[in-house]
Amino acid sequence: MHHPLRLGFGFFLLAALLVAVLNLPVAASDCQEPPPVEETFAVHPMVFVGRVVAVPPKSIEEMRQALGGLCQDVVEVSVEESFRGLAVGERVRLVCNYQRDHRPQFARGDRYLVYGQVDEDDGRRSILVFSCDRLGRLGVSGQAFQPEDDLAYLRKAVEAPPGVTFSGRVIDRTRWYPTADGPVGLPKVTVEVVGENGLTYEAVSGENGAYNITGMKPGTYKYRLKTPPDMVFGDDEREAVFTVYDRGGVVRDPVVLSTSRVAGRVVDATGNPLSLGIKYWGPGVRANLIACDESGQPLVRPETPGSPRRWVKRPLNFQGDETETPRFSASLAGKGSFEFKNVRAGNYLLEIGGDPVRVESIPLTKTYYPGVTDPAKAKIIRVKPGASVENLVFEIVDTLVRREFTGSVVWPDGKPVTGAEVTLNQEKAIGWSRTQEVRTDENGRFRLIGFEGQTYIIFVFHQNFETGKYFKAVTGTITCNGDVGPLILKLVPRDDNQP
Repeated sequence: MHHPLRLGFGFFLLAALLVAVLNLPVAASDCQEPPPVEETFAVHPMVFVGRVVAVPPKSIEEMRQALGGLCQDVVEVSVEESFRGLAVGERVRLVCNYQRDHRPQFARGDRYLVYGQVDEDDGRRSILVFSCDRLGRLGVSGQAFQPEDDLAYLRKAVEAPPGVTFSGRVIDRTRWYPTADGPVGLPKVTVEVVGENGLTYEAVSGENGAYNITGMKPGTYKYRLKTPPDMVFGDDEREAVFTVYDRGGVVRDPVVLSTSRVAGRVVDATGNPLSLGIKYWGPGVRANLIACDESGQPLVRPETPGSPRRWVKRPLNFQGDETETPRFSASLAGKGSFEFKNVRAGNYLLEIGGDPVRVESIPLTKTYYPGVTDPAKAKIIRVKPGASVENLVFEIVDTLVRREFTGSVVWPDGKPVTGAEVTLNQEKAIGWSRTQEVRTDENGRFRLIGFEGQTYIIFVFHQNFETGKYFKAVTGTITCNGDVGPLILKLVPRDDNQP
């Protein structure tokens, strides 16, 4: 942010062109709420009240606005009150970068509260500011902040004892916030601030995650966290370097992510791993981890429009939108294993078969860990900060009897069709949803897996790339009462008007 402007005050147009050449910082396209006055004061080397004594001609200003929407005003100000970096009565150039929609309307005699960075230019100082920062015109209402309020703070701050504060709240931002108070603060985390001058400060976060370091000397620092086991510092600014001057305060809310796991395996009624070995179109069998309170009641979002983002209790038999429930899913891997990563501290229920539309071709009854259908008898999984819960054994209540669908797909002349798309569609899922898909081999053969007592339809689709024509075959409904097949499915041309 420090680029020398090697021009006299009269060469405003050339200075504007240098913005593009030197890549001087520009204001954001949309002004956000500025940082608090305490932080703004702490991180700027030049803080003063200045009166505008000279502005560029209008014609030059209009030429600047043609520079791709990135504009710059260079005005001369006289320092009337100084809080840091300048002497009263000193005249400096104010280099203000902005976009067209956020141009400050500089005029002779206007008084501004300025927080800026300094550029040295042959003994003359140029103060670099941005219109989206806390650049406030005194005596004007309706601004993002009132500079008169800032002045009241600044006049007291310069009389206070020296030292900068560094404070904030360590936030556990893993997956959800299943509490009534929103984001969860993480206690007992050591926040360490290390300076280039060798100074080191540290504080330990309290019960709500709050920490506070006082009396920091001016300098350049970076901060880091000493996290508990199974926790990591997830803040994008973990390597950020910041410079503070004397007095004021910097606020940072570092983010901590849990690396805790909830893991285990699912077994059938005989104790064997639930390993079905089926290739699914959808996610197949999934386990759901549901946030709950101490008594096992799931936490869900309130339905009231515009209500705050917090979690409240709702009975398990609640029939509303289940997507409001704080949960996430894990598909079963080989040998029935499942794993949930980055699980934050809290109470959870583990469920399988809880979403009939999404269980795909596996007809599972809704079951809760360790293997019960009554949610009142479910065992609550309690994840403590920095601790994993592993080696869970989840026994399903259904006895799943696998059945095979076998057959072949042929052309009207009886020749086998290679690479035809064969899908198994389940009646239990809404709209005969496609639940399993295979391709025919070089002999036109296919093999699908269903389950005893379930009803299916098999659909075949194929495109002849030489002719561009589409072909299909569809069975009637088939209820599994044993293995099915071999089926011979003969392709017919698909109606072009058919979707």
